[in-house]
Amino acid sequence: KYLKGDYVKEVQKILVQRGIKNRNGENYGASIVRNVLNGTNKNHKIKDALLQVYLDRKALDEEFNNLLKIKNREDNGSAY
Repeated sequence: KYLKGDYVKEVQKILVQRGIKNRNGENYGASIVRNVLNGTNKNHKIKDALLQVYLDRKALDEEFNNLLKIKNREDNGSAY
């Protein structure tokens, strides 16, 4: 649910921010990020970045859902 869409660019951004490069000193490409997610390749640093994107998106979704609940309560005239 949280790693759909354009998660690859977010992972790559985290890797760049952390200064993580491939063995050739280049930024990791989209295919290796996707392959780590689907289990074809193993890379703990990319896996950590994937987990960070997942947790960030999950927290954002939960915050959004909480705001919706509050709004719905207010619209229905009930207090917290």
